[in-house]
Amino acid sequence: MTWITPFLGPIVLAGLFAVLVHADPVNEVPKRISEFKTYVREVKPKLPPKAFANRAKRDEYDKALAELKQQVGDFRKFAKKLNEDARADDVVARYVYSDAHQALGEGYMLLVESAWIGCDYQTVKDAADLAPYWVAKDTDRTQLLHWKAMAQVRLLRFADAEGTCKELGSAGGQKQAAQVLASAKNQTGLAKPGKPISSFGFRAVAGEKVAVPEAYSGRVLLIDFWSTGDAPSKAEMPDRIALYHELHEKGFDIVGISLDTNAKSLKAYVEANKMPWPQCCDGLNSDQHIAKYFGVTSLPHTILVDKTGSVKSLGLRGPELAQEVRELLGIKK
Repeated sequence: MTWITPFLGPIVLAGLFAVLVHADPVNEVPKRISEFKTYVREVKPKLPPKAFANRAKRDEYDKALAELKQQVGDFRKFAKKLNEDARADDVVARYVYSDAHQALGEGYMLLVESAWIGCDYQTVKDAADLAPYWVAKDTDRTQLLHWKAMAQVRLLRFADAEGTCKELGSAGGQKQAAQVLASAKNQTGLAKPGKPISSFGFRAVAGEKVAVPEAYSGRVLLIDFWSTGDAPSKAEMPDRIALYHELHEKGFDIVGISLDTNAKSLKAYVEANKMPWPQCCDGLNSDQHIAKYFGVTSLPHTILVDKTGSVKSLGLRGPELAQEVRELLGIKK
């Protein structure tokens, strides 16, 4: 057999060429796989753990994360097509698919980790749902389940998180599952003055991701529960808009939690009234899970959070709210 060894390389390449002609008209399958591997390797330094904490680099981080999400999605379609075209008895084709499979697994691991760091909890959950098929290592699959369970807690989907934790425990991640369940237990949802605000996240109607309180560290934050169909909420909005414009540059932010059930009409109202802060259409959820989680039973309702992430006051409105915000910012008026 030793005499044939020098010819194995050309034979394999010839077989690979035949597969590529079948699988890809332009014979660029290896190039496509190589490009994706290079992309994953090069984008990783753009997504360091501290990037999101730096507000000046937040847009850059979000852009890199959105691009990574698109690249992984496109390469997943490519890998699935490659698998469909590869015949089960074709060793070379299966080898090429295996290479693509491994590359996609690495892409998914980076996407889920980066989305978690970037507080994009919905992307963490969605990517973690798809990733296990493409990830080979059991340790990586366990890590995916861990990230998914944590994201579900931040999305206030506690029943889903409990189910994922059971799966995580069965996969050998009993310690991680216990930590997530403990975290969920501590998420009481009852905003109490002097206590840290419970963490939660959502995708705003304008498309941006919002993480409370992580994205607002060092700033005063008003969580405003309201609805376009609630007359008192709408009556207070001009003062809310004026307060935002007056104090935003001095460290004040607002997050709106609307109980509207139509995201399109909510977005139109927000744009027409020039309300620049992010809005969650919580009414789209059948259980209005953020409002329900915080025990909100009437509108309007406010939760004021200080620079340390602790609840300062509940239900403030009008001049009292404006005065409290200024005091937290150290502004005398």
